Amino acid sequence: MLRWLEVNYESDTNDCRRLENFNGIKNGLYLASTIKNYVGEFSFVNSALANMKPICNNIHDMYYNLRKVLKVLKLINLQVTMTKPEDFIQDGNQRELCLFV
Repeated sequence: MLRWLEVNYESDTNDCRRLENFNGIKNGLYLASTIKNYVGEFSFVNSALANMKPICNNIHDMYYNLRKVLKVLKLINLQVTMTKPEDFIQDGNQRELCLFV
């Protein structure tokens, strides 16, 4: 599953960052790329995910990116149990992240 996320990210950004575990997707970048590849090239998705922070230096950057991801999930009417950025960032939440993906 991690490799699948990496492939989606690489095809979207041409960046070949590797994931070691599900903690690596807490910045929202891999999720955003996967959503783009799933939904396709719709302007509302691209505009909602524009200006994401490619390097998250602190938790506020992660929150910023995850808010954008959650906004797109609402736009495409995907019902999810993780509804706040905190749900993605919590330690020990790898099982839920795996189920989310």
